[in-house]
Amino acid sequence: TKNFPDNSEIDLAQTFAPGGAPGGTVEQVTPDGQAFTLRVHFSLVRLPNDAYRPRAEDPRVGYYSVSFKDFSQPIQGRLDQRWITRFRLERKDPNDPNSPIVNPITYYVDRGIPEPVRSATVAGAKFWTEAFDRAGLKGGFVVKDLPDGADPMDIRYNMVLWMDRNERGWSFGGPTSDPRTGETLKGVAHMDSHRNRTAYNLYAALLGAAPSPMDTHFVLGRVRQVTAHEIGHSLGLGHNYIASTYDRGSVMEYPAPRVLLDAQGKVDVSQAYATGPGAYDVFAIHWGYGIFPAASEQDSLRAIIADGLKKGYLYLTDQDARPAYASDPRTALWDDAATGVEFLQRQLDVRGAAMKRFGLENIAAGEPVALLQDRFVPLYLFPRFAITVTSRAIGGMEYAYAVKGDGQQATRLVDPARQRAALKALMRVLSPAELAIPDTIVALLSPAPPGYSGGVELFGSRTRPAFDESGAITTLSQMVIEALLQKERAARLVQFAGRQKSPLTFFEVCDTLAAATGITGPTPAARDERIFKVTRSVLVDRMITLAADPSTGRGVRAIANFELRSWRATAVTRSTGGTLPDRAHWSQIAADISRWLDKGEVPLLTTPLTAPPGDPFGDDEEQM
Repeated sequence: TKNFPDNSEIDLAQTFAPGGAPGGTVEQVTPDGQAFTLRVHFSLVRLPNDAYRPRAEDPRVGYYSVSFKDFSQPIQGRLDQRWITRFRLERKDPNDPNSPIVNPITYYVDRGIPEPVRSATVAGAKFWTEAFDRAGLKGGFVVKDLPDGADPMDIRYNMVLWMDRNERGWSFGGPTSDPRTGETLKGVAHMDSHRNRTAYNLYAALLGAAPSPMDTHFVLGRVRQVTAHEIGHSLGLGHNYIASTYDRGSVMEYPAPRVLLDAQGKVDVSQAYATGPGAYDVFAIHWGYGIFPAASEQDSLRAIIADGLKKGYLYLTDQDARPAYASDPRTALWDDAATGVEFLQRQLDVRGAAMKRFGLENIAAGEPVALLQDRFVPLYLFPRFAITVTSRAIGGMEYAYAVKGDGQQATRLVDPARQRAALKALMRVLSPAELAIPDTIVALLSPAPPGYSGGVELFGSRTRPAFDESGAITTLSQMVIEALLQKERAARLVQFAGRQKSPLTFFEVCDTLAAATGITGPTPAARDERIFKVTRSVLVDRMITLAADPSTGRGVRAIANFELRSWRATAVTRSTGGTLPDRAHWSQIAADISRWLDKGEVPLLTTPLTAPPGDPFGDDEEQM
């Protein structure tokens, strides 16, 4: 136990015996699955006084909230009530907007954070000092060193803590709040050390491992941004994944580093990360923490929202950006452009420039050459997040958390011209020119010596110990194909076709994929056919899987089966000519399709290799 003036902290060690065969999870995390011990923590916190005034949630601003049923509401009112989570902030005179704030929100930085990371952490925390100042709450947010002798578990200290990790983990932030009112009593941002190495690995993949002030600039820029992000969670703010469409509108976005090509065609990371809060952050703090006389508070809050909407400060969050079926092309993790097509083209151009110079310069002197595999993964998969956001234009629907009377259009189908532009951009990824890995790179991707295994950071392989070139190509190509053949996206294409003029149809998407993988069109050149065999197999397998999924819409299944019949005819014809490997390839495709179409049986398809973890721009984060 630990005891402080306003809280007591209690740890319990609880050991459990399953009483039977342990489950898989238990076996993975315990030395002996017959028993395991959990550390359970309780906080007993003094309740605040009743002077706090809750603020009702508004869906157009992204705050966490506490919810409850209010049975005193009239029959026309909603039982569900939601109050945002936020700190109490007070002026000496609440009726005077120039009156000083008497209880500034103060965050204390862990003294154990090493330099220069610590200075970057402090700078990132001060993003919120700027945000509060710009929101008319000058002096409302303060950053200090943790006093000597202070304990981070003391609820009087809002903390930015440092955690050492030797593998991918999470940075996370969150509030401890009064469940009755939403008043936040303590905020904590936990910063993990491995994030810095993830950022450096990406830098070295793009620009090489020679020591440079720019690599430190790149890594510390990420530190500042993620510190601000996690403190934002502890202030009550959720993710805002549409903010990248209005030029770095929020630190609550997951930002890709802004990597460009300069006038000489060289990779440029000088603008990698923002250096302060976004416009949405200031807007959200003004709305959530603004101090107004009680009589005019609701009018003031409505005016702030109206002004924010007029300026385009939109909010969409996890449920809109994370699912594979997400439909709004403005929302995504790790994007950095107004449109997906712009972002994808930029990422591919940067990747191409970096691939041309990839080699021994991407590792440090004295390091095993095998470590190039660690650097090659984030480079080869550099466009993976751009693929995600670009694909959302296909069968896309933009929408807003509209409120009656605010003038927002609730839903809007993505224009067919934009959809076709997105489809064309995605086909560039599937081209042999983008998927091919130069022989000069493959020759360097050697097996790792003992103790240097990259583990989950590497591409899977069916050719061990050799680097699996086809496996890497499969991994990237299936990101495009699976996104386009995602069942909800396909169903939207079928449904929306009757609501638009000259719509992009699911037939058109399938035919475009068939052409891009060499199923239709002229016979590819021999140098390209090697790659087409890979992408073609991915497409056929995914189409059979889509057609065989009973949860796939009937219209989608009808088109998928129609396309498979056409592709089978092509496969049968091509299986009678060409080289022996060509004939074997086409015969297998014809046999797999026939097994499904003729017998209703899903053939034995090749299990896809597991892609290396995503989020190379800084591991995925979770909030408390």
